[in-house]
Amino acid sequence: QLQNMLSFGFSSKEHVVGNVGRFGIGFKSGSMRLANDALILTRQEDTASVALLSTTFLNAIDADDILIPMFTWTVEPGSSAGKHTYVAHTPGNTAEWEENMGVLEEYTYLKSEQAVLAELDKI
Repeated sequence: QLQNMLSFGFSSKEHVVGNVGRFGIGFKSGSMRLANDALILTRQEDTASVALLSTTFLNAIDADDILIPMFTWTVEPGSSAGKHTYVAHTPGNTAEWEENMGVLEEYTYLKSEQAVLAELDKI
């Protein structure tokens, strides 16, 4: 669902007069008006996702396209209270995973995958 939310023009909402969010650009354009970077962390029962919307990153690499480093884990119950076991899901390509994690480590306060998972445990 996070990938859909971050896709420009995607909306699953039905048209209702006065309804917001039907064009699929609000979150992206709104967050980029408020800040140069937005780190999105979300966790449901069995899935956790992280994505970085970052104009700082895009400007640094002189990007022509919008690139959004994104990760998904399958969440399994952990052995201790408040802790979960995270199994990497996407990206499935190890090189892409490492490249995306490098971007996250450079452009956010989270400096390792363990730090990312610790934040997800707080949700």
